Amino acid sequence: MLTTMIKVKENVKHDFLEIANLFLRTTQDLNILELNKYIGDLEVNNIWDERLQKRMLKNVLKIISDIIDTIIHFKRSTEDIDKALEEFVEVKKFSYEQYRNDFKAMKESGNINYVTINVVIGTLERIAL
Repeated sequence: MLTTMIKVKENVKHDFLEIANLFLRTTQDLNILELNKYIGDLEVNNIWDERLQKRMLKNVLKIISDIIDTIIHFKRSTEDIDKALEEFVEVKKFSYEQYRNDFKAMKESGNINYVTINVVIGTLERIAL
């Protein structure tokens, strides 16, 4: 995940600590560590499962990187990064709620597999768009 923060830092002219704080808040708010754990816990039966699992982890990091990059560019010159995050979440309110609902439904279903996680990742991706 550190490489994701470094990648974002290379693309923008913001303080690394500000980006790291935004990364931490975003990953916590979206339960990314828990999502990554679910991905890592998936049963790998063949090379295709292994490749899919790795691709899912990469996609999640790319989506988070895109979200952070969008928030940083969304930020007005007169506001701090926390305010920019608040404004971004408000603008993307429907996508955030849909992601949270899908994530919760996946957890509560007890049926966490490649399909359910992939649906949740797709919902997460809508936040970045």
